[in-house]
This record gives sequence, structure tokens and C-alpha cells, in this order.
Amino acid sequence: RAVAGLFSDRVRDAVGRPTLLCAALGCLGLTAFLFAAGRPALAYPCFVLTGFFYGALFSLMSALAADAFGPAHVAANYGALDLAPACGSFFFATYVVGLFYDDGGGSSSSSSSAACEGCFAGAFAVCGLACLAASALGLAALR
Repeated sequence: RAVAGLFSDRVRDAVGRPTLLCAALGCLGLTAFLFAAGRPALAYPCFVLTGFFYGALFSLMSALAADAFGPAHVAANYGALDLAPACGSFFFATYVVGLFYDDGGGSSSSSSSAACEGCFAGAFAVCGLACLAASALGLAALR
């Protein structure tokens, strides 16, 4: 978060924070596709990249809230903006991942950790598409 915040402060005038937010979303989407590939060698690099880009979203949103609403109102508006990841994760974790898990043959009564090998690839692909779509819509809105 700190690196993304410092970077956005440095390039704010040249690139703009909304563009950086779209770039972070796009990179997060690409990382989700790497997860969907299901290669064990990609797991740890993907963990690091997901943490970096997901954390960047939070630092960029607080900076964007300050830019848009001013320092006096940033806390109230950021609090409202901070609900978006919770709402989105509730939808994706409850419905999308559950749908792919159920279709992939996973069940809560299974004792084997490999009972649902590969059943989350579709969920990662949907999350990747959602991130890429949000990035594309954001970039289109900026034009």
C-alpha cells in the first residue's frame, strides 16, 4: 500500500490516480488468470502480486477520495467507498465461487483436500474478467 501511495503521489500530474487505479485493476485481473491456470509454480508469485495490487486499490481509493472531496470530507467518503470491496467479495465468495465449487464436485463432507482439484479455475477466470471489465470501463470513462 505504501509503495502504491508513494508512486501515485509522484506521478499524479503525469498519469493521474484514476488511470493508476485502472492499471491496478487490470493487473489484478491478469493475476487472477494466472491463478486460473492452476500451476503450482505460479502460486507464490501470484500471492505476492495479488497482495500488492489489491493493497494498491486501497491506497489509491483513499487518495482519490481526498482529491475528489477534499481533506475535510475524506474520512466520511472513504468510509463509504471502503464498503465496495466488502460487497463485491460477498457476492463473489458466496455465489460465484460456490457455483464453481458445487459444479466441480467439491463438497463440505469430503475429507480429501484434492477432492475439488481445478474447480476454482472458473471462479478465478470470472474474477479476472470482472477486474478487466472494471478497468476497461474506468479507462473509457476517463476518455
